Amino acid sequence: MPTRGDLREPRSYLDEGGWPAGRLVADAPDVVKYALVISRRLAAALPPRHQSAIAADTQMARSTLNDLLSGRRIPDLVSIVKLEGRLRTRLWPTRREVARLD
Repeated sequence: MPTRGDLREPRSYLDEGGWPAGRLVADAPDVVKYALVISRRLAAALPPRHQSAIAADTQMARSTLNDLLSGRRIPDLVSIVKLEGRLRTRLWPTRREVARLD
């Protein structure tokens, strides 16, 4: 399993399509699969016109939120917890959901 320092941007593991709707390469690391599902859920739960307000409410830089949505960054646990609480939606996928990406 790669370490955080070994990982490229999550979106660089796309086989086709754009982040987060695209398909990952067959050997994408599990952490990238989790990031993809989280980005999909976040995009579905967060209307674009509210991104600045949500970022402010969660004490997160808007650029960080944008990086999560665009696949430039692996989400960290603190960000996920803050966003889940503020959006009142589950972002963290189950292992079964991640396995469906294979």
